[in-house]
Amino acid sequence: MLRLPKKQFFFLFFIISLSFQSIGQRPVLTFLSDSVLVGEPTKVIFYFKHDSAQEIVFPDSNSNYSPFEFINKQDFNTRTLNGISTDSAVYTLALYEVEGTHSLSLQVTQFLNKDTIIISSQSDSVSIIPLIKAVSDTLKLKSNTTHIPLESDFNYIIVLIGIVALVVIAILIYVFFGRQILRQIKKYRDKISHRLFVSSFTSLISNLNSPDKMEEAVSLWKKYIERIENKPFTTYTSTEIAFNLKNDNLKKNLQNIDGAIYGGRSSSVAKTDFSVLLEVANDLYKNHQVSR
Repeated sequence: MLRLPKKQFFFLFFIISLSFQSIGQRPVLTFLSDSVLVGEPTKVIFYFKHDSAQEIVFPDSNSNYSPFEFINKQDFNTRTLNGISTDSAVYTLALYEVEGTHSLSLQVTQFLNKDTIIISSQSDSVSIIPLIKAVSDTLKLKSNTTHIPLESDFNYIIVLIGIVALVVIAILIYVFFGRQILRQIKKYRDKISHRLFVSSFTSLISNLNSPDKMEEAVSLWKKYIERIENKPFTTYTSTEIAFNLKNDNLKKNLQNIDGAIYGGRSSSVAKTDFSVLLEVANDLYKNHQVSR
C-alpha cells in the first residue's frame, strides 16, 4: 500500500526538484511505501546535496541495511547547479520480519583532504502488513434487562489464592518449558522466512534474462545463508564460501555463475547452478532446524 498521493508525486519529480533546492546538512532518505508484505521488494529514495568540490560515496551492496535485505541499487547522474551537486539513488530492499514497524537510516562517506566524514540521514520507516487479518465478530447479542439478585459477599481469599496459583503455574511453565516454547517460536519464524526466501529466489531464477538478475539472485542467496550460518558470506569469494560450507562441488557452481554474470557465458548453464544454490539453502535450513 503506497503512501499519500504526495509521496507518489515526490517520486516522479524529485530528480527535477532537487536542482532547485538549497544545499542540505544531511542526506535525505524516504520509503515509497508506508507498509509492505513480508519479503516484498520496497524502494527507498536517497539523495544528498553538497559542494561540487567535495567527493562522496553512497552505500553499496556490502553496506549494512539491517533489518532490511539489499536487492539492488539504481544510481542517477550527478546534477550540478551553481556549485551545488546533487547525488541520488534508488535502493530496492526486502524485509523478512513478520510483524512490527521497522526504520532505516543510511550514511554517506565524504572525503575531506585525507580525512573522511560519515554523515547519517534521518530515519524513515515501513510497517509489515499482517498475513492474517482479524476476523470481525458478526454475532449479535440479545439484550435481557431482567435483574437477577446477587449475593453481596465477595470471597477475597479465594480470589487471592487463585491469583497466586496462576502466578506459580506460569513460573513453573516458564522454568520447565520456557526454552522449548521460545525454540518453537523461533522455528516458526525461521520457517516463514525460509518460505519467503524460496519464493523470492525461485521467482528470480525463473527469469534469468540479464546479468543484473543473476547478480540479484546471488546477493539474495548469500544474505539468506549468512543469516542461517551467522557468517559474513556476502564478503566471501566462491572458494571461501565452498570451504566454509564444506562443499567442494559448490565452488564450481559459483564459478559458473560468476562466468555467466561477468563473462557472458550461457545463462542456461547458470540456471542449473542456481538450482544447486537453492538445494544448498534448503539443506542448511533443514540442518539448522534439526540442531535447535
